[in-house]
Amino acid sequence: MAEVDPRMVVIPDELLNTFEKRDYFETLERFLHDLWVRTGGGSDLINDFSTKYRNTTRVDFNQSPYTVQTTDGLIETDTTLGDVTVNLHPVSQGVGYVYEIKQVAGNNETLILGDGAEMIDSDSTGLTIDLLEAVSVKNNGTEWWINN
Repeated sequence: MAEVDPRMVVIPDELLNTFEKRDYFETLERFLHDLWVRTGGGSDLINDFSTKYRNTTRVDFNQSPYTVQTTDGLIETDTTLGDVTVNLHPVSQGVGYVYEIKQVAGNNETLILGDGAEMIDSDSTGLTIDLLEAVSVKNNGTEWWINN
């Protein structure tokens, strides 16, 4: 059983500096608390999830192309200055990992590509998202799957 109510975990100030991050972490905290209460104190899975949360990374045109790291969880793109390309890491790394990619600013496009010849849902051309669109991709060990 989880020993600590997730609602009692303090979210570091650096994660609460922007509205998007604050809203995300407050929602996550509320979800974990509700799950903890409904399951009679939760499980070690809640504790594991709370302590293993991966980073939010913001990528703009100047950082493009950006290769997703296994420490990433949410990749926010800003295409104000131009298109942004997000390259997924090789499927041999981080099997089972899920990444959320969301375009949070700009009217250009975010292009998401597999590593080399690796595909996303059996498609080698990648996928494109626009302003305020998001996609979740999962590494299944042989290719990337669109998860949403």
